[in-house]
Amino acid sequence: MSNTTFRFKFTDQFQEELNAFSKLHRYDNRHDFKNAWHIWLEENSSIVENESKILKAHGYSGYPPDKMYKSARYYFRKKSDKSKDPKRRRKYISLENNMITLIDNHIMNSVRSATFKPSTAFDLFCKKFSREITTEIIRLYSHENMNESEISTKFKKTYKNRYFQKFR
Repeated sequence: MSNTTFRFKFTDQFQEELNAFSKLHRYDNRHDFKNAWHIWLEENSSIVENESKILKAHGYSGYPPDKMYKSARYYFRKKSDKSKDPKRRRKYISLENNMITLIDNHIMNSVRSATFKPSTAFDLFCKKFSREITTEIIRLYSHENMNESEISTKFKKTYKNRYFQKFR
């Protein structure tokens, strides 16, 4: 069984040449870009031919110069030179284990009802365990510096996620 290739990549050396051309003609209009492209193809015919042979050897069935033009015009030209800083992940704040156990037990008992819905079961959970929830809210507010809306969202998401982990 052979693997089918859907994305054919250029060699690193050719990609650098293509990228340099694209950066040089980044702000050209489409007619000037195309004229410069034809000139570049003639001046760099040997590397274009080598790259075309490599693509064909890997099973590419299209016209390689067309693929090269589209990459230069629509990808490399718009690609930014700036490296992106990785986003800092926010600290994950978990509910206490006893609260998660209460949620799991409530879900298991509530599922037996014929009219079970996670949203209505969550409302019943809040009414039934208001004292335990209040204790957890105080902990989240004082130790984790969460505000009311974050705490409310945290409880609701945790409840629904616990349900969907068990039954979906």
